[in-house]
Amino acid sequence: MTSLHRRITYLIGLVGLVAYGDSWAEDVGIEGKPDMVRVDVKSVWKSPDPCLNAGCVFLRDRKTQRLLPVWIGRFEADAIQMKLNGELFPRPLTHDLLKSLLDAAGAKVRYVLVDALRATGRRDSGTYFAKIALSLKGGGAVAVDSRTSDAIALSVRTGTPVYVATGIMEGNSIADEKELGSELTGEAAKTPKPSGRPEKKEKKAGKDYY
Repeated sequence: MTSLHRRITYLIGLVGLVAYGDSWAEDVGIEGKPDMVRVDVKSVWKSPDPCLNAGCVFLRDRKTQRLLPVWIGRFEADAIQMKLNGELFPRPLTHDLLKSLLDAAGAKVRYVLVDALRATGRRDSGTYFAKIALSLKGGGAVAVDSRTSDAIALSVRTGTPVYVATGIMEGNSIADEKELGSELTGEAAKTPKPSGRPEKKEKKAGKDYY
């Protein structure tokens, strides 16, 4: 084992100590498990205004075809979209480097899981949290906490499955992108608010860019 290999393996091991143990990692990510659904990356949207750090990735439920919109930053949206488009660069970008580090250490991404929606006190209602499940060289397994955007960007590079907790999909999914049409085009700010008592709406995930 080379010195670089040992250092990378040691770093991944340290990450595993602050993540979750082998039993948790081995127990999730199984397709058909009742508390999660398999999704695909359907599309990526980026704000037409380059000054705005705004993007959105749509995750599509393989069974119901409903979409989970996840608001992310513009740079993270670029990272996902460029890989989906098959764009190649002479030098590795951040997520390409992460994949190369994992490959060099003999670790493999088993799956990505979007497993939590938590209030953050910023912008609207909350932020999605994700975990990256890794199989380590020698038989170990860890689940590493991650921003959802980074987890998805890594998954499209490794070709590994993406899952979403069932409760999150049921409570925050939409039928299609048209339901967010005004927000995606910026027309929401131009629409006058109706008079009278405001209609109560179910609180859904906001625009914390993760």
